[in-house]
Amino acid sequence: MSPGMSCTVFYRNDDNIVQMDRKIWGLVKKGGTPQTPLPSGMTLHFQNLMFNARSDTLLDKRSFAPLFQNGRTCIVVVDGFFEWKPPTLKGTKKQPYYVYRNKNASRQCLMFAGLWNSVATGRESDSSLDTFTIITTEACPALKWLHSRMPLTIYNEKLAGLWLQKPSRDVFKQIDEAVTPPDYFQWHQVTTEMNSIKFRGQDAIKAIPPPASVKSFFTTLEKGEKASISASKEKSSLQSPLKRRVESTSPSPPAKKAAKQVCRAVKKGPIESFFSPKPKK
Repeated sequence: MSPGMSCTVFYRNDDNIVQMDRKIWGLVKKGGTPQTPLPSGMTLHFQNLMFNARSDTLLDKRSFAPLFQNGRTCIVVVDGFFEWKPPTLKGTKKQPYYVYRNKNASRQCLMFAGLWNSVATGRESDSSLDTFTIITTEACPALKWLHSRMPLTIYNEKLAGLWLQKPSRDVFKQIDEAVTPPDYFQWHQVTTEMNSIKFRGQDAIKAIPPPASVKSFFTTLEKGEKASISASKEKSSLQSPLKRRVESTSPSPPAKKAAKQVCRAVKKGPIESFFSPKPKK
């Protein structure tokens, strides 16, 4: 899922009843009119850059504070989310990871805190547009290696109920400052095709093998090979230091030939002897 796509969201309606409905990711604050209707498509939800809201500025920004004060809180329930690790080497691609709930947990879904809004589109076919934003916070210790921020996850079901029915600064603070339970998240690498928003399907969350370690570049020796190498080293160590030194410093045949030429030139005298005389015309 990317901004501009719809997702199931839990929220409190005007009758103070919690319900679920599909809303579009990417908050839209200002509605349209019949004279100037809102454009359709995904671009609208990207251009405002309000698909995320920072927890540390949420209560102060005019874009989000009124929604919080009016009880427009919501919970986005997902199986997992994607995050990208920046490339470590020049010329390489950023590596996407899929982060999800620990498979040993009784509840497999993740609950993200968010805010929602509804505006008029100015169009006759679809008169209203319901959108939402996901609140982000500082990454928990287990995910700091991947990214500095993460979705504001609600770990406690009681707090989830309060966030929907009785949102307050105190409830928001409890959610934002909650300590991530041990081994709450799992993750794995996925294909770099995820770098394109056009890539969809089950392969998007399919795990790919991690990169080979340095050890994989070296061949493991069998016992016989190890013994042969040890014997060779032992034989080499029995040679006299002088002989080993002479063998290691003996010049190659081309080097010997060059040295002889220099010696003959030096015997001739001046530096002009290094140059062949010009042929007579």
